[in-house]
Amino acid sequence: MKHLYMMVVVMAAVGALICADPFASAGEKAKTKYKMSKHGLEAMIELSQSRNYMVRELNVETENYEKIRKGILSERLKQGSLSEEIRKEYGEPVIDLEDDDGSLRWVYKPANETFSSKEKVYLIFDSEDKLLSWKCLSE
Repeated sequence: MKHLYMMVVVMAAVGALICADPFASAGEKAKTKYKMSKHGLEAMIELSQSRNYMVRELNVETENYEKIRKGILSERLKQGSLSEEIRKEYGEPVIDLEDDDGSLRWVYKPANETFSSKEKVYLIFDSEDKLLSWKCLSE
């Protein structure tokens, strides 16, 4: 989020520098009218929309983690469940890996956690997409 904000600030500063009168002397007031081009405004709107999309996706990532964790703790998640059933009920994993033998490994984590942090849920599926085991890690 912080990077997006900095990008907007830099874009605005660059836009102001480009519009400044390069021929005005240091003591002379430049007679430049500042106005945002149509393309600049479109870029700012697109940047804002992409930020909103990212925030929604991060919220969904955390919600999915909470759902799968609650499913494990309440013992609703059952060994032998199919991966598609789990995906429908608990949402998309953050990581979905397929091993050479056809087995699957999924990882769910909160959006504010890094991949090296300890708070995650691992699901392991066999080659027939049936849940073999899970591991719920938390700090």
